[in-house]
Amino acid sequence: MSAPRFSVANASSGALPLVAMIVAIIASGIGGILVKQVSVDGLNVAFYRLWLGSALMVVLLVASRHRLTMREMMLSAPAGAVFGVNMVLGFTAIKITTVANATLIGALQPALVLLVAGPWFGERVGRWEIGWTAVSIAGVGILIAGASSSPEWSPQGDGLALLGVFLFTGYFLASKRIRESVATVAYMAGVHIAAAIVVTPVALVHGLEVSALSGGDWARILTVVLTRGV
Repeated sequence: MSAPRFSVANASSGALPLVAMIVAIIASGIGGILVKQVSVDGLNVAFYRLWLGSALMVVLLVASRHRLTMREMMLSAPAGAVFGVNMVLGFTAIKITTVANATLIGALQPALVLLVAGPWFGERVGRWEIGWTAVSIAGVGILIAGASSSPEWSPQGDGLALLGVFLFTGYFLASKRIRESVATVAYMAGVHIAAAIVVTPVALVHGLEVSALSGGDWARILTVVLTRGV
């Protein structure tokens, strides 16, 4: 009997998506801590994170020999605008409330996706998924309520984090649709460029704090660029 042959298709239907999800969760948790430690506010962090991310995506485009077309840019731009606003809200929430709260509230996003996954994508959602989703929402609510006694807790920060969840859910669902007609690298490049363009006027009016950033701050932001999506 010959040994089973490994292929990318087999990996995609097996452990690879689970590993990718675990890595993304870990990176998201670490990213929140790094953002909290940066000396400037959430809007400034989002501005630098998006432009550095855009530069990285352009490098990847060149490396993959893919030229971003106007059609790909136009298709990616709406999702990019939502992505940028969501990043500002998320980073600001991390800055003004506890990292734990901002991260836990962000963890509610899969629950919102679950509500629309069936109607939008024809995916079957069973009682098991619904039941455990309800349990997770209740658990998040209990933990958030418990954090209200912390001096670092902010209801405004929690509110921004919750608004960010709704925006990121919209971005996530739109991405699944758009990705059917736009290559991954091109889509992420378009998203980052559009997000950076949307955030830039607000950041300029608000005031950029370049001199306030230390070498450690730049290292943290760069780490966030390389490891954290939002």
